[in-house]
Amino acid sequence: MECKYRIDILTLFPQAIRAMMDESIIGRAQKHGHVALECHQIRDYTTNKQKQVDDYPYGGGRGCVMQAQPLYDCWKHAMAAGEGRVRTIYMSPCGSVFTQETAKRLARDYDRLILVCGHYEGVDQRFIDECCDEEISIGDFVLTGGEIPAMAVADTVLRMIPGVLSDEECFTEESHWHGLLEYPQYSRPEVWMGRAVPEVLLSGHHANVARWRRKQSLLRTLFRRPELFQRQRFETKQDRKLLMEVMEEYHMDLNKRIREYARLLVTAGLNLQKGQKLVIACPVERADFARIVTEEAYAAGCGEVILNWRDDAIDRQRYLMAEDGVFDSVPQWRVQFYDTVAEGKYAWLGITGEDPETLKNVDPNRIRRAQLASGRAFSNFREKEMSNYFPWCVAAAPTLSWAKKLFPKLSEERALSSLWEAILSAARVDGKKDARQNWEAHCRTLRERVDKMNEFRFVSLHYKNSLGTDLTVELPQGHIWAGGDEICADGYPFSANIPTEEIFTLPKRDGVNGTVYASMPLVLGGDIVENFSFTLENGKITKVKAEKGLKLLQDAIKVDEGASFLGEVALVPYDSPIRSSGILFYNTLFDENAACHFAFGAAYATSLEGAEELSEEERIARGMNVSQTHVDFMVGTQDLDITGVTADGREIPVFRDGFFVI
Repeated sequence: MECKYRIDILTLFPQAIRAMMDESIIGRAQKHGHVALECHQIRDYTTNKQKQVDDYPYGGGRGCVMQAQPLYDCWKHAMAAGEGRVRTIYMSPCGSVFTQETAKRLARDYDRLILVCGHYEGVDQRFIDECCDEEISIGDFVLTGGEIPAMAVADTVLRMIPGVLSDEECFTEESHWHGLLEYPQYSRPEVWMGRAVPEVLLSGHHANVARWRRKQSLLRTLFRRPELFQRQRFETKQDRKLLMEVMEEYHMDLNKRIREYARLLVTAGLNLQKGQKLVIACPVERADFARIVTEEAYAAGCGEVILNWRDDAIDRQRYLMAEDGVFDSVPQWRVQFYDTVAEGKYAWLGITGEDPETLKNVDPNRIRRAQLASGRAFSNFREKEMSNYFPWCVAAAPTLSWAKKLFPKLSEERALSSLWEAILSAARVDGKKDARQNWEAHCRTLRERVDKMNEFRFVSLHYKNSLGTDLTVELPQGHIWAGGDEICADGYPFSANIPTEEIFTLPKRDGVNGTVYASMPLVLGGDIVENFSFTLENGKITKVKAEKGLKLLQDAIKVDEGASFLGEVALVPYDSPIRSSGILFYNTLFDENAACHFAFGAAYATSLEGAEELSEEERIARGMNVSQTHVDFMVGTQDLDITGVTADGREIPVFRDGFFVI
């Protein structure tokens, strides 16, 4: 039988590839002569006794690089081993991302592939330039070598070659072939663990089965890969009718999860008590969500719900056009409102959703003065909030301007629903398991990390990464790590942020030295600050750099004396769900939970033993920073290392390459 397709793989580990590729469908296809797959040991083409194929990189650096000559000689041998249209591909993290469309192209346009598997720190660029036609990556993550990507490419391409599968429908009906995810599959028994097979699949009605599968495929793609769904064209009458049904079901499900999210904020975020009053601070654009929260609050026994509305457009007009003197004071009725909330131990729910650039091009002096005035006027409220005197929770709901900032290519409706999906996912409202149970399980995981950090009682942490961060952060005696849920003054738990992925404490006010580089943009004063860094000496920020928004940043650390010192140190693993979503939210609630971060300004009194009972001067003497402001900025990277130092001088790895190791 004539071989219809051949793949040659250049590798240091041919046995590993053969162990996988000689089995199952691809293995049978090779035995029947439909395709051929050959592995070539690169070490066989070296000229030294040690069979060495790598050497140190020019210019210095970690690790070794695979040399060009052994690779070239191996490649020449592979080229001579077959005929037909051939394409050489280097499996590289720098390549274009492999998709089903890529696989179709390779299967259609070529008779042979030569796949080159790198190892160590990569391959000499000259070999790539001389011999490779393209570079392919299978995703934005790090692997030890190119063997797994090569097997993925080989398997995907070879299964489309005639004769490999018994029927073309075996691959044309699968996920991604038509740009959609595959429908769910079921087998015997009909009922398992109380879960029954959908009745339509047992009906024997082939048209209804086909329609159900198409609909499920659309639903899956819409829920899990909205960017794929957006590319679909619905040209037939049947598809348009299905689309209407799918969208109706989708919105019903989304609305159900939004209500569950509202219930989570009331019951777990605030842990609302019977008869307790609740203030909801919310964008007027999201009045619909505020109504849902209100219903859930009253259902939980709330005494009264009070709304505190705000509007981006009106705020902007105020900063642009109001009389100049209004930015130096706050009306007494507003001060009284906030003091009443704090003293009365009302629950406070802050719904964020602001346009990240709502105050772009506004006079930064007006913003700074307004911040100073608010800081003075609401100092009592702020103090009690940061001491957990009353339960409070910051959450989010999408506004159109925010959604379009994140998803500019989507329609307004799809942008809003995509942002809702991201918010619900981050809050662990998945529509499958009870949201509160999911959240409580997550909080238990955070508490385990908290317990470990509190056991070590580190006296300092040292941060270092390739951006240039080299920072030593001393921790005051009596510091407390916290995360997940907290305890309010009346002794019951609440979650101050939903979502949250951090564990946090406070740094010693005058004990931070070195330079720290931000790893993500910062939304500050209604505008965006990008690519910035701080240099600190004895705790104080002495130098500020920024490619964008420098004046905003300089003003922010001058709000008061404490604004130029750090008040929070927070640890977040690089693989947090928010980071893994691939979305830059331009919203601190989310972005701070995508990366390790600091905050300049006030520290939380709950982060230092006994601080709630201390005066401002006593807190400063204990090493706690005091300020009217608190601004989080993100510093975590994939190569961030953090080392803790104990009181007896031991150095304990806390983070390595962006991940917890304790």
